[in-house]
Amino acid sequence: MDELEVKKVTHDRICEFQTVIEKLPQIEVPLKHRFLDGLYSREVTMPKGSIVVSKTHNLENLTIISQGECVELTEGHEVRRLKAPCTMISEPGIKRALYMLEDTVWTTVHQNPENTRDIKELEQLYLKPDKSTLKEIEESI
Repeated sequence: MDELEVKKVTHDRICEFQTVIEKLPQIEVPLKHRFLDGLYSREVTMPKGSIVVSKTHNLENLTIISQGECVELTEGHEVRRLKAPCTMISEPGIKRALYMLEDTVWTTVHQNPENTRDIKELEQLYLKPDKSTLKEIEESI
């Protein structure tokens, strides 16, 4: 019997996975933008059973899972289960493949010293350009 080949999880492999799942039927999930003096947050609610590949952030951010549970796969980590309440620091350059075990609310919090409310400008600053598996509905609050 041949040994099972275990392939290392890399940023490129997660991008390849994203390309494959983008061919599957997509769902719309709400993306909420919130602003506080000097801060900007992005909150997404992902339904149970969904598979999501995250955007890649340019800068370190605070990540909060306030509801739900999911399985996460990232480069440099083994598969891990994340359950609310969960707060962590996300390093720049991280791309995640996620499977939602429950409806999950995931928020990233970013510095916004200029108090910019232009979403496109903020996304250019904080996110690496790539296709998202999420069809975003932008709702400024």
